Amino acid sequence: MVYHEYRKYTEPIEDREWTIVDDTTKTILGFDCIMATANYHGRNWTAWFTPEVPMNTGPWKLLGLPGLILEAVDSTSQHHFTANGIQSVNLPITKVYEPYSYENTTRREFLKLCRYRYDNFQGMSDMHFGGNGPRHSQEKIDYESGKDGFELLETDYK
Repeated sequence: MVYHEYRKYTEPIEDREWTIVDDTTKTILGFDCIMATANYHGRNWTAWFTPEVPMNTGPWKLLGLPGLILEAVDSTSQHHFTANGIQSVNLPITKVYEPYSYENTTRREFLKLCRYRYDNFQGMSDMHFGGNGPRHSQEKIDYESGKDGFELLETDYK
């Protein structure tokens, strides 16, 4: 098998099954936000959205509520998104996959590769830099990867 650096996958935009908790609110960036919960790609999420900004989107792949999601946290608190501002801009959306050539793969295989790279950061660095990367190969790279208990955003790929 030839190792290919760049991979991509496509996935449908599916509905998220949110449960809105009407009586639980908080203020974020001056907006009144309502709490909602959902299970998505193996994680239990709590999100805070504001109907004052009528967009059904939010951070990462979290979407589908009747207002912009300004904060979201998973039940383990490993992943936490919080808006720090809202700004209206008129910029063109550029293509994501240019200028490289990407090999198509599946979501599951892509995430398995991400997990492998996370768990084997030193070996991946040695492979890319021939064992003589930015640091001496004898020195273990002190990096966030490989920490016990850390899991990717999506856990349903196993």
